Amino acid sequence: MMATATMHRTLFSAILAVVMVWAFVSNVGRDNETLNSMPYFSDESLYYGGGIEDAFVTETGLVPVMVEKLDLFVNAHVLVRDLSRQPSQVGTYVSQFTADRYFSSSYLASLWARATFGQVPIRILYIAVNAALWITAIAATYRLAQVWFENHLAALGSATLVAAWPLFTLMFQSMKVQYGALVYFLVGMYFYECHVRKFRPARQAFFALPFWFIGLNCSGGAVYLLIFILIRATFRWRETNWLGVAAILAMIPPAVLIQGQLLDFYRLRSLLQTFSYGAVLKESLATLLHALRGEDVSTRQFLHFPGFTYLTGQIPRSALSLWHGNALVVTLGVPGLLLTRHRLWLLATTAMCLIAGFLPITFAGNAYFYAGFGAPAMIFLIFGTGLLLARVAEASPRIGTLASLAGLGLGLWLFMSSYVDALDYFYGDLGFLNLSDRVYVYHGDVVDVY
Repeated sequence: MMATATMHRTLFSAILAVVMVWAFVSNVGRDNETLNSMPYFSDESLYYGGGIEDAFVTETGLVPVMVEKLDLFVNAHVLVRDLSRQPSQVGTYVSQFTADRYFSSSYLASLWARATFGQVPIRILYIAVNAALWITAIAATYRLAQVWFENHLAALGSATLVAAWPLFTLMFQSMKVQYGALVYFLVGMYFYECHVRKFRPARQAFFALPFWFIGLNCSGGAVYLLIFILIRATFRWRETNWLGVAAILAMIPPAVLIQGQLLDFYRLRSLLQTFSYGAVLKESLATLLHALRGEDVSTRQFLHFPGFTYLTGQIPRSALSLWHGNALVVTLGVPGLLLTRHRLWLLATTAMCLIAGFLPITFAGNAYFYAGFGAPAMIFLIFGTGLLLARVAEASPRIGTLASLAGLGLGLWLFMSSYVDALDYFYGDLGFLNLSDRVYVYHGDVVDVY
């Protein structure tokens, strides 16, 4: 039995190492930014014209700059000096983009630039930042699976799937850390699970304040961590230190206040300021009351969608987007989570993260899918898949191991087999979105399509 366990660990560790090397080597050097930063529509009438606004001449060549990336250069002032010229209309772009969605992208690269005294080209810095976050996500996934499942094989399987996840592998040269919330979420869960929840309340509050502040500036990461802490505490209420939980939650208002001061100082705005949450919630409550009275609500809106199509359409589409990301992980993830004694609160956290992930586009009135929105829910399905494959391998030294390897191979193939499908994964196949292989070049009013 011990020899079989050692063989399993060695085999799965080798697979993880090979996948990491392959994912990094096959994607670094290929700039996916222009493709994976904006959707291309198969319907000509829906195509909105791309997003290349400017171009910079750098030491490594010409860099096309999209509208959504200009703020990254502006916020990271130290990076701008590596460019041959300043971006045009700097003040306008600073005021138009939300800091908490992109701030971490600029700050991390800026920090590395200072550490290297400005001697490293921008693109190398962003590769370093993205690679470091990718490795951090793999390590945090491995450690969390170990803690929750007490199974090294499940930890290795989960980490291997994360290593091949297009959410990370397509972004090595990206200047937008779109998956920042997921990395923060994984690290936050690890520190809370393994360290912070065991501290005394005063020490918990000390660590919670900077963590909440970072999460507020990391694409909504603080929301996912809050969901995790509350659901875990509720389902495991007998072992929960409620005074400690209260101390952690008490640090949220100070963190929001500090973030507000930061935004005011740099004249930036928060993503939360772009949505009328109060108006949407008021309208949704009125729709619910009309429905309870038996009245027609087809002309009213619930969570910014007509009638109750949010429940009948948007939520199923959100779940379907995970299936599009990796059908095997979705198929095996839920049964896998049912195998653990933590099944109830892990499944509840998965469901709430799925709803919370798509709330921003819900409040914006959109039905588009972005991979980062579904990632906090997808990671739990990856955990479940890793556990199920581990149990299959342990059930039979020969047949079980082969079946487990076949399942892991299929999961990796669904993530890594098609470059076009991987790019399309960023937006999901909802019936009206498709990645186009066309390039649009604008010459005034003339458009050349290649």
